[in-house]
Amino acid sequence: MPFFTHLGRRLGQDLPSGCEYVALNTTEVAATEKELVKFLGTPHGRALDASNDENISRDFLGPVRSALKKGRALHAQVS
Repeated sequence: MPFFTHLGRRLGQDLPSGCEYVALNTTEVAATEKELVKFLGTPHGRALDASNDENISRDFLGPVRSALKKGRALHAQVS
């Protein structure tokens, strides 16, 4: 399930939930990194990132890559 389609997921669950956080295991962190890179490689993704002070690449992709490099799970607040 693509990350940008649904917000709010609990660790290891396939379906989105009404929570305001996301918890990803290490496999999901790797998949999210690939999805973010793909999204930011599109004209829409680049424009959205640029119009938001590069928050997606700096504040989202950065921590995802840090967790991936450390082999760690990731918890993030959605709201």
